[in-house]
Amino acid sequence: MEVNDNKLFAEKWGRTIKSKGGDEFSIFVPPGQKPCTQRQFNFYYYHKLIDKLIAGRSYRNSIEFGCGRGTFSIYLNLYNNYRVNLFDLSETGVNLARANFALHGASGNFFVADSKNVPVVDNQYDLVVSMGLLEHQTDYPETLKEMYRVLKPGGMLITMNIPKKKSVQVLNDIYKKILRIFNKKIEIRKDYFRITDKPENFLRNAQIVGFKNCRIIHANPFPIFTPIPRWLEKLLTLGYRTIMVIRGLYRKEVMATGPRLAQCHFLIGLK
Repeated sequence: MEVNDNKLFAEKWGRTIKSKGGDEFSIFVPPGQKPCTQRQFNFYYYHKLIDKLIAGRSYRNSIEFGCGRGTFSIYLNLYNNYRVNLFDLSETGVNLARANFALHGASGNFFVADSKNVPVVDNQYDLVVSMGLLEHQTDYPETLKEMYRVLKPGGMLITMNIPKKKSVQVLNDIYKKILRIFNKKIEIRKDYFRITDKPENFLRNAQIVGFKNCRIIHANPFPIFTPIPRWLEKLLTLGYRTIMVIRGLYRKEVMATGPRLAQCHFLIGLK
C-alpha cells in the first residue's frame, strides 16, 4: 500500500472510532437482520457469496489480511463459527476492528503487521481472506506469497479486489457533479491510490505464487451513492435488496455480474 494511503486510512479509522459514525462505524448485519445501508448491503451479500464457496469444507479457522473494521471476520465468526485472526498495518484500524467485535459480541485474535511480512508460521490457516487490500499495493504479489505461506495445504484464498477501472460506480461521480451545481460546499473526496491491473493479472500472479484451481468472479453491479440523506439511504438499500430477490429467481449467484458493470472481482484459489 502506498505510504500516503496508509496515513489516509489511519486518519479515516481514527475519525470513525472517535465519532462512532463518519464512514459508518459498523457495517456488519447481525443474524436475523437485513442490511439498511449501501455498505451493509455490499458486505452482507459478499458474505453470502463466500459462504457458498466455503460450504461443505471442513475449515475451522481463518486469517484476514488488512482487516480495517474487521467486518468480514465478524461474519466468519458469528455466521460460520470460525476461529478468526485478523490484522492491519494500521494500529488504528485494528482498534476499530476490536471495537466492532466488542459491539457485536464476536471473538477474534488481533495484531498489527505488514501484509508482506506476517508474524505467523507456515501452514496455519484453512482460509485466507482480504476485502479491498491488494489493489492498493503495487507489489501485491509479495502479499500473495505470504497468503500462500500461511495457508494449510488444501486451504482456500479469497480476495475481493477493487482495482481502478470504469464500472457502475461512475454513476456516483455523475451524481456528485450534479450535487455540486446546487451546493458548492459538497466535498468530492479524492479516491485512494489503486492499481490498474486487470482481473486476469491478479489471477496469473496467484498462479505464479503457487495457487491452484484459480478463478475470478466479477461482482457487485450496484453503485454506492454518497452523500445522501438517511431516509434515501434506507430506501435505496431496500430497492437493491428487492433487485437481489428478483435476480435470485434466475441466477445461481446473485452478486455476480459481467466485468463491465462490476465494481470488484473475487480471486479464488487453493493451496
